[in-house]
Amino acid sequence: MSWEQALIGTVLSDPAGMSEVVLAPSDFTLPVHQTIWGHMLTMSRQSALDYRALVEFMTARGELGDGDGKISETYLRELLGQAGTQPEAYARQVLNSSIKRQIRQVAGLVLLNVEDQDKSAEEILDDAETKLIALHQESLGDGKFHSMGDLISVLDNRVQQQIEGTYVPAWSTNVAALAEVIDFLETDDLLLIASRPGGGKSSFLRYDLAQGAMNGKPVLLINIENSHVEIARWVVSMFTGINAHKLKMGQRMNEAEYVLYRAAIERLAQIPFYVETMASPSVDQIDRVVRKNIHNHDISVVGVDYAQLVDNGLENKVADVTRTSQRLKAMAGRYHVPVMAAAQLSRAIETRGKNSSPMLSDLRESGSLEQDATHVMFIREFWDNPSPEILAQIPQNVDQRTGRPYDKVQAIPVVFDVRKNRNGPVDISKPVLWWKATNSFIPYGEVSI
Repeated sequence: MSWEQALIGTVLSDPAGMSEVVLAPSDFTLPVHQTIWGHMLTMSRQSALDYRALVEFMTARGELGDGDGKISETYLRELLGQAGTQPEAYARQVLNSSIKRQIRQVAGLVLLNVEDQDKSAEEILDDAETKLIALHQESLGDGKFHSMGDLISVLDNRVQQQIEGTYVPAWSTNVAALAEVIDFLETDDLLLIASRPGGGKSSFLRYDLAQGAMNGKPVLLINIENSHVEIARWVVSMFTGINAHKLKMGQRMNEAEYVLYRAAIERLAQIPFYVETMASPSVDQIDRVVRKNIHNHDISVVGVDYAQLVDNGLENKVADVTRTSQRLKAMAGRYHVPVMAAAQLSRAIETRGKNSSPMLSDLRESGSLEQDATHVMFIREFWDNPSPEILAQIPQNVDQRTGRPYDKVQAIPVVFDVRKNRNGPVDISKPVLWWKATNSFIPYGEVSI
């Protein structure tokens, strides 16, 4: 007796068992079983399924009889004789066999592709991974339709958890001013963080990821722009408050700072902050790295610094960025982990003046960045008539060790200008201080030199 025979016989014997089974005719191995199961599905939807009705249905269609490739009624009776009591268990076995057959088909296609001299190894791997991921999602039931009752049940469960204070969102920003506008990210969200060149997009991404890691959440940064030592220096500076330039020139730390530094690196070496440094990667390469880290480290959020540095090899840059944004959004949905990507604004914004507000159209070589992102926020300076109280809290731009002015402003007030927010408000946050020397975003009144 096969699992297919047991399943068909069981449901024929007790049609109520069909409610426990979600299988398509193509999941069955034998064509005769595919035909019978297809008819059974049709009749079940009409609440007309039973053995005698199936015989009459197939007879009327000329499918039942002896010879000429027809299905004999004797065989239907044999199937009925294979009836058991566990239709759901039999269905799992049938589906398991179906998926294994499809895996073998994928393996066969991979072998054929290996022999194709025009295909690169990377193309073959990408194609195989795509097919296997689709099979895996199918085996988990992903992408299948649900009733409104199912969806309401999911919503109610979340609402009750939120009321009880037990709900844990996929990701919440660690900057309180921004959290008032974007309270949290869902597992399939893509947050775009954009600014002028040097305007804080990478700093914020590093800061928010590091704060999450310090709170025990595993995070992954796809680092395309900086060296490993730069990333480590910024995180240590953020944690200790020691000027990053002093860490770069280690001998400039005083004794107290060095003691603080030694204590910090012991603590920071243990946080779940993972960095993959990649030179001009394609989005497919990023996808593979993300999948590996999610499997190995249970990553809770992925950061990409930054979107326009991803190189998919397309001659048209807009089309190239479009592919990047589409795949980043798909990655969030496929792996159920939010993605935060930094993005560069066009320098054309400078023609409108330093204090001009960025627009969604300013996204550099934007492609479909705006369309694919579930959230888009701009980081911009807050210099529009700041009050004397705000100005008083901006640190003096003087190196306290030498007494000489810094070449650049060390701390400036910025706001998070949220222009797209799925299921939330579009608003501008309260200003915070971007303390450049330590890669930190902190409320007014909490800055010290």
